[in-house]
Amino acid sequence: MTQLSCQPVEQPERGSNAEKEHATATIPNESGDRLSHLSHETEKNMPTPTPIRLLIASDHAAIDLKARLQVLFAQDTKGHLVEWVDLGPQAGSGSVDYPDYAEKLGRQLTADPSFRGGVLLCGSGIGVSIAANKIPGIRAALCENPVSARLAREHNHANVLCMGARFVAPEYAVEILRAWLEATPSSDARHCGRIEKMKKLETT
Repeated sequence: MTQLSCQPVEQPERGSNAEKEHATATIPNESGDRLSHLSHETEKNMPTPTPIRLLIASDHAAIDLKARLQVLFAQDTKGHLVEWVDLGPQAGSGSVDYPDYAEKLGRQLTADPSFRGGVLLCGSGIGVSIAANKIPGIRAALCENPVSARLAREHNHANVLCMGARFVAPEYAVEILRAWLEATPSSDARHCGRIEKMKKLETT
């Protein structure tokens, strides 16, 4: 049996450092619990990041890539969820004409500023890029690697990314998409001046 000591506990002098240490030692959890509670309250009150809205469309040759991209790229590296709006076509639609879907996406993108941009896909990526660039306000860039995608966004302010399903695997397409989406359009006077010249071409 453990022998209990009957020696009186030495009390620290009032106002001394020892007394303060003793008081702190007797209530180790009070401040910690309060901080933990505040931390949880802060987390609950933090605003949820606004989802990134993206349009996507393709022709019949890129339906599978279109579907895979939406599954593989559901969130960016900063934690923002991606809200995809699929303009078609859907599996089983048969052969379709890529200009129809390029126009559909381009018109909706220029009409609704809530979308960050659009992704157009076809077998090579060439057809949809040519068609989309006929629409005023659209700057569609065909990219086959992350570097060109980043530069298209930074230097050319591309608001539509085009890719070819026959030339990029879904996983690599995600890398290209991420580089394009997370790049910031340059505000450098050189690039902005060139963008303005491109805009003038739409009206001449």
